[in-house]
Amino acid sequence: MRTIPQIRVRLHELADEYQLDELHDLAEETKRRPPAHMTRSKHKNPDPSLEQRIRAYARQNPEKSYKDIANDLDTGIRCVSYAIAGRRGDSHDTRRKSQGSSEQGYSYAR
Repeated sequence: MRTIPQIRVRLHELADEYQLDELHDLAEETKRRPPAHMTRSKHKNPDPSLEQRIRAYARQNPEKSYKDIANDLDTGIRCVSYAIAGRRGDSHDTRRKSQGSSEQGYSYAR
């Protein structure tokens, strides 16, 4: 099986052989695009009253996605995730690691 760069080279060879500029253009479209840049979040962590509203709304509308909840409450998805799931990176494994390491004299900076 050929790789995409090998296919691109072959397309350029065929384009030269048959004098097809469009084939050169198609070959160039197989190049990797630069990664999209994530925009900074417009919203800070939700204040306690917004967290309560988000949680209540999510309980009343269990079929809604985080995106739908964020749109309905005019906030960001990150805010909704934070309010419902808690801090990012505060998973069970992270808590377990930090508890184990604190017993050994290490501490995780937060």
